[in-house]
Parts: sequence; C-alpha cells; structure tokens
Amino acid sequence: MIPLSNAAHQILVQRRNDWEIERRQALIVAPFVYGTLADIRQVMVRAMKRLNFDSDRRAWLRPIHSLRDTFITRLAQQGIPLDRRMKLAGHRDPAMNLAYGEIDPDSLKDAITQTFDQGVGT
Repeated sequence: MIPLSNAAHQILVQRRNDWEIERRQALIVAPFVYGTLADIRQVMVRAMKRLNFDSDRRAWLRPIHSLRDTFITRLAQQGIPLDRRMKLAGHRDPAMNLAYGEIDPDSLKDAITQTFDQGVGT
C-alpha cells in the first residue's frame, strides 16, 4: 500500500467518478481500470498495444519497474531520506533502493558548485 497525497487522491476519486458516469451512459459492463478486476499491469499493457508497441519493446520497457524507478528517483531528487524511500518502495536492502534511483547529471554539477561555493578547500 502506498500513501497518496491529497491532490493525487482527489484526482483518482474524480477520475473514478467520471468513469462511473461514462460506464453507465455507454452501458459498459467490463471494468478495465476500476473495480475488483482492475490491474495496473493490464491497463499498461493495453495502452502499449494501442500505441502499437511490439512485444519486444513492451518487454524491454517493463512499465511497472519504470514507474518504480521514476518514483524513487523523484523522491531522491526531493531530498526524501533513504529510509522513507525504502519503505515506500518496499525495499529492505538500501542497495536495492539506491540501484533504482537515477542521478541527474545536473545535480552532480550542483553538488560540486555548492561544495566550492561554501569555501571548501580555501
């Protein structure tokens, strides 16, 4: 279970309400995104098929892992401590969490600039 911000929760609630209205108006009975049969993996596979991604590209993208990678990277960029990133990602080993988080090259440049701007080495 992942906690959501209030804004994210409101977006999902609104989207589900809109979906329910659309479903009733179109008399759709198969729940593709919401409901007990909802599965984010299936939603993403359907989206990639609609975009005509071939099966090799779909396998290479690994959409669930891509989302996790982006999530952990953004948490790290916002300065969220490692222990909280690990908890949110479900990791027990810090090395696993660190393997997911990508380092933006500009952030490395900023780290060097900040170090020398603070008078280190003078």
